[in-house]
Parts: sequence; C-alpha cells; structure tokens
Amino acid sequence: MCDRFTLKLGRFYDGDRILQHEEVLDLLNKLYAENQELKKEKCTFDELNYYKQKSASLETALLKEQRINLKLKSINENIKKCLNEETGGL
Repeated sequence: MCDRFTLKLGRFYDGDRILQHEEVLDLLNKLYAENQELKKEKCTFDELNYYKQKSASLETALLKEQRINLKLKSINENIKKCLNEETGGL
C-alpha cells in the first residue's frame, strides 16, 4: 500500500503530487490498521505453532505409552507362561 508514496523533505508525495495533511493522516491510519491486523495474525500464527508443538508432544507421549503398554503386556504374558510351566498348568 505504501509503495507508491515517498517522503521528501518532510512531505509525503504520491508521484509528483504533494499529499495534503488529511491524506497523510488517512494514510497513517490505514497503515496503523494494517499493522494491528498483522500483529493479530502473527499472534494467531504463534498460537497455532504452539498448539502444533503441544499436539506433536502429546502424540509422542501417547506412542511411548502404547509401546510401554505393549511391553508390559508381553512381560505379563511371559510371567503367566512361566507360572504355568512351574505349576504344571494349574
């Protein structure tokens, strides 16, 4: 938006035309509004990245828990087999 405007010697120009005071204020208000929107978008983007990282961490934790549960199940089955062999299947 601001690409076409230049500042020379303390005056804003649109091409060769000097911008009037009201036009400069309008331009600055628009730039301020754009800046606020960009800040909101950045905040949203940062929040999204945060939740993506948390989600990935939770997925990793869940996978670890599942692997541990499978190992525990395997250990329990081996213990049962050993007990059955020791007791003769009683």
